[in-house]
Amino acid sequence: MNKWEKVNYIKKLLESYSIEYVSSHLNLSSKDIERIVELSNQKVCPNSDCIHNGKIQHISNFYKNQCRPRGVDSFCKDCVKIINKRNKIQKIVVTYKTCKSCEIEKNIEQFHKDKTSKDGYQHYCIDCRKNYLESFAKFDSFVDHLVGEIQRDPKDSELLQVKCVTCNKWFNPTIGQTRLRMNAIKGNTNNIGVQNNFYCSDVCKNSCSIFRMRNNYRPLQKQLRNLKLLEYQDCVKCGSKDSLIAHHIDPVINNPVESADLDNIILVCEDCHSVIHQKPGCTYQELKC
Repeated sequence: MNKWEKVNYIKKLLESYSIEYVSSHLNLSSKDIERIVELSNQKVCPNSDCIHNGKIQHISNFYKNQCRPRGVDSFCKDCVKIINKRNKIQKIVVTYKTCKSCEIEKNIEQFHKDKTSKDGYQHYCIDCRKNYLESFAKFDSFVDHLVGEIQRDPKDSELLQVKCVTCNKWFNPTIGQTRLRMNAIKGNTNNIGVQNNFYCSDVCKNSCSIFRMRNNYRPLQKQLRNLKLLEYQDCVKCGSKDSLIAHHIDPVINNPVESADLDNIILVCEDCHSVIHQKPGCTYQELKC
């Protein structure tokens, strides 16, 4: 557990227990607990050109970013806005670009579009990206993002092996296959309820009885949310009214019988829902949700 995970753990305990109980449980004084919580809500923007000149800012002045250790961007909102505005003005119209992988200059049509890039296109050409997605997935890169039976390849310990849903044969999935499955597990897909299971061949895929079928939990999610909206209209964590999700207090995998019980449901926004499922014991990998 790193420093910020410990801070988040302390803040979570304080939601349910008194500061006296938490201090005795962690062998820390009440003043130390208060100081830790106070410091966790403060941050200094590292940008040398920041308009705040290195002054301490409240954490709310930073955009949320779950990829960062503290859950927020490194730069403050003001700096991000200035940088984005500057990049928009300096955006260059290009007709040719050099691929970072093959290092060959190609026509811009050989690159997929990317709004986050300065020139509006990805750094790797279509051919190199295709070769990358068709290469075998590495075990260490995806082991924390998958559920089910996985193992290292006995012949090459760096590679990932998974079981085919149809024939139960162990095989090496490609990076493209693994990413699709990972996104389905996390719910990061446009097609609600898809599973993107692993298949060793097209024959197994087409003969699978559940191929192209959707699980029942995802459609139920919308029904539960609509029913809960009759009672509550905002996130129980932050009060937001946008992008609300029906979250099970007792996970479906632990208690499927009560999965449709409204007393077992709370409404949370997408950001808070993501934070909840990053906590130990409640990750998507552990709950298969």
